[in-house]
Amino acid sequence: TRHIVVSAPSTSAHVSKLYNCPSIRRPLQRCHDSPRTRRVKASSAAAADENMNTRLDSLKAWLSSVSPSFDDCGLQLRSLSDDGYGVRAVAYKDIARDGVLLSIPHEAFLTVARARDCTKCRQFNNELSSFQILVLKLLYEKRIAEASFWWPYLRTLPSAEDLSSHPLLWSVNFLDNSHAGGKLRERIQSCENDVSMFETLCVGQTIVDDANWPSLDEVKWATAILTSRAFHLGDSTSTDGGEYSDSDYERDQRILSSLNDIDDEVWEPGAHADDELECASNSIALVPWADGLNHSSSATQVSILKYNDATETASLQAHIAYKVGDQVFDSYGFNLSCTDMLLNYGFVEVTPSQALFIEFRGDVFLDAATIVLRELNTSYSISQLPGINAAATILRVDQNVGMGDNALCFCEAFFDDVPDNSDGTQSMLLSLQVILRMCDDDLLLIDENCVLKSERIIKGVEYGEILVNERAAAYVIVNEYNALRAAKTAVMRQIEQIMQTASSL
Repeated sequence: TRHIVVSAPSTSAHVSKLYNCPSIRRPLQRCHDSPRTRRVKASSAAAADENMNTRLDSLKAWLSSVSPSFDDCGLQLRSLSDDGYGVRAVAYKDIARDGVLLSIPHEAFLTVARARDCTKCRQFNNELSSFQILVLKLLYEKRIAEASFWWPYLRTLPSAEDLSSHPLLWSVNFLDNSHAGGKLRERIQSCENDVSMFETLCVGQTIVDDANWPSLDEVKWATAILTSRAFHLGDSTSTDGGEYSDSDYERDQRILSSLNDIDDEVWEPGAHADDELECASNSIALVPWADGLNHSSSATQVSILKYNDATETASLQAHIAYKVGDQVFDSYGFNLSCTDMLLNYGFVEVTPSQALFIEFRGDVFLDAATIVLRELNTSYSISQLPGINAAATILRVDQNVGMGDNALCFCEAFFDDVPDNSDGTQSMLLSLQVILRMCDDDLLLIDENCVLKSERIIKGVEYGEILVNERAAAYVIVNEYNALRAAKTAVMRQIEQIMQTASSL
């Protein structure tokens, strides 16, 4: 089964793109064509371009009819079909820096709550996670086409062919034998599990007149749409970090509420743990029009979509001033790894060198810790911490710090019964040893010949270049290999420093 859970309760007031990301909606580079083929493609592309622009204009008209609170704020969505599938937001009037770029009414959102209230889907509320039921709802609405309330929006979404650069829809796994490849296999397996679950639940139920619906290809498409375009709504007016009960794990809950080195911007697949309060400001949702903006790595926090419970609208601001005709950008998230970008959006952007880091899920850490404890032949085991979802936690290890204090606290919390641990040194060392083992295990997955081949594939790429498919995978493989080696070195350095400090006491 699948869950989508943010790794820690977020105190920031914004709307995160699911998995922090919409899929590539930037223009794709075409292969070299013959002059005759180029003329044919140019003609058909122009027709497709006109058709998509008509659909985008219809989408705008529909949003205006849904609620008077819709405001395009000087933006129009235009097609990029002559360069491959794509939509971009263009300013038709000057927009000042920090000016509002759009205002989308909640009535237009396709949300989990609306999926659970659907007469065709509500019968599965107890069996399906929020993500799964939204997948089913999206596929149902697409299936009924013109009869759907959201049809003006759905007909602007990319087809499976348009999304062929999204890893879920690859015909070949370019990421085999890599850390990212393991994550991709998990996501594909989740799609296969979802299909099996839908088939089981739909026996004897009349949702659509097709016994083979939904197919694996359809579920992969819907999953790619949601992971690449959906938002997680957070109330921009709320500053309440929440109250905690006086329980045995209060300390751990407080840690999770303010982690700065556990990445609370990254969403991962796993088991059922996304049963978030499904109110308007705490839910997964597709937000028509807002997902038409492309990502800029230079965009700031103001360019992340925010939801306002008071006005029941989602909006974002301009991080720079725009002139008429400029393409307008939003941000898909900050400090995203190239693995995040590829698996979630379907592309990577070549950026200047920055600190290398690798990320591990909390439940994977616990599995590795169990193995390490067994190999050490210890008498103690992993502590059970009710209320903490390790699968929803992302541990980040970077080349400069190694594991930060907060991530270490999370890991140490599971080793409370370690002997001779009054100052926490033993549990800290054990946590680092587990991370070191995880780095080693992932490095063993990577064939160095594959790394060399990947380096040749991306030789000569330039900053700002957008990579897809095999080139994007090669970029990720090289980055992850270097990040794992750097993280391993940093963790070994941490272990040495802790042991030196302990021996001097």
